[in-house]
Amino acid sequence: MDFLSSRGTRTSGLRSFLLGRVAAWMLLSAALLGRPTLVWAEPSVETKTPKGKLLATGSELAIGDARIPGAPNLLDEAVATPWEALNIINSDRPDYVDALSTAPFGGFLLESGYTYTWSRENSSNEASHALPETLLRLGIHPRIELRFKGSATDFTRRGQDASEHHLGASGAGGTKILLLPQHGWLPGLTFVGEVAFQSHVASYQARGASLQTGVIYGWMLNRWFGFRAGTYFAYAPEYEEKMDEGLLVSQRTYTLAVQQAASLSYQFSKRWGGYTEWYAFFPMQSSAGQHFADAGVFYYLSDALSIDLRYGQSLNGAEERYVGAGFAWRGRFLRRNTTSVDFIPIRHHHAHAAL
Repeated sequence: MDFLSSRGTRTSGLRSFLLGRVAAWMLLSAALLGRPTLVWAEPSVETKTPKGKLLATGSELAIGDARIPGAPNLLDEAVATPWEALNIINSDRPDYVDALSTAPFGGFLLESGYTYTWSRENSSNEASHALPETLLRLGIHPRIELRFKGSATDFTRRGQDASEHHLGASGAGGTKILLLPQHGWLPGLTFVGEVAFQSHVASYQARGASLQTGVIYGWMLNRWFGFRAGTYFAYAPEYEEKMDEGLLVSQRTYTLAVQQAASLSYQFSKRWGGYTEWYAFFPMQSSAGQHFADAGVFYYLSDALSIDLRYGQSLNGAEERYVGAGFAWRGRFLRRNTTSVDFIPIRHHHAHAAL
């Protein structure tokens, strides 16, 4: 097949994929709009209590004039307002789909972790260690954050005839913008864009700068259960190595890939939460995508500090498994009361004592 024919085939597959996602989103929105209307109030305002703890007030989620139904968590364990699933620290890690919310205005989220990945294809085994997987999120507006990423990778491949070992680094800078908070059954909508780079990790992996953008959308279905999905696009370099007159030559090309993910999040109790997730990569030059599934748990040391553990594996293609652990911490760089737009913040109709 010549280049024009193959390009047309890839474009047609990508167009069908995107149209399918848009149609599914529209049908789901139409179905949900037939249910009782949820009313969005004003953005939450974080104020200091006498003990210096953060207390979220000034907003509520209601059906008509009634308070949102359901328990604050799966076990119906009573919690103060800062420990509500909708007010507690909401990190981008460790699942693939980013959080809908941005870092609080005047505040930051510092997230970091470690991932061990093992894969096998044909007679080759590969293993990698990624550390520290750092993400710093700075809230510069109630709906806008700046994002900075950095990590290093130790990669090893072992085959029947030879083995290789590489060290590499990657980083990114960008922004996340909350376009629309969830309004009733209309989903929340967030944009994220980053410019990323990667140094040499393995001889066949991409090196250089890439552009990554995406849209995140989802609903908080009740006080402890939510759904999020993300559609991402990556325009990145690929390197193909081949022999030319006895010499190994590396040729770089840029390709577009689509990445789709969907995640369910849960709040089990005051201190325990979790998620299950599916995500996939659809390179334009390939007719089949590679699919993954993962799950993880969170433990909240406080309403502003969490640790996490996750496990995931491939569902098709090369056999791949990974495990990881990390933490997320929320703090302030501006020492004053600020206003932030939460995913769906809650205000109780009676006072709460901060923990």
